[in-house]
Amino acid sequence: MVKKAKKKMAKKSKRGSAKRKKNASVPMQTVVQFVRMLIKEGRDEEFETHVRVAEAVVTVSSADVDVVKEFLDRNRHLRGAKMAAAVRDPCPGNPFEC
Repeated sequence: MVKKAKKKMAKKSKRGSAKRKKNASVPMQTVVQFVRMLIKEGRDEEFETHVRVAEAVVTVSSADVDVVKEFLDRNRHLRGAKMAAAVRDPCPGNPFEC
């Protein structure tokens, strides 16, 4: 009986051992510096195409969204600028299945 239990445990642990990449927490300042570098080097359009094709998604906390909204409220002339921020539900349908 003990050997069978050990084999079952070994099989379960092998299935669950798939490595998942961790989410990265990157300061907003670092993102801004990266975007500035892309613009300076003239690679911004190339990068935009690359992330669009890859369907890359960035998750931003509600507190960070509030920081950006506050900045835009103080600088109303930027409100007319091209903004491509679409909010996507990471768990469409049932949020408990994520």
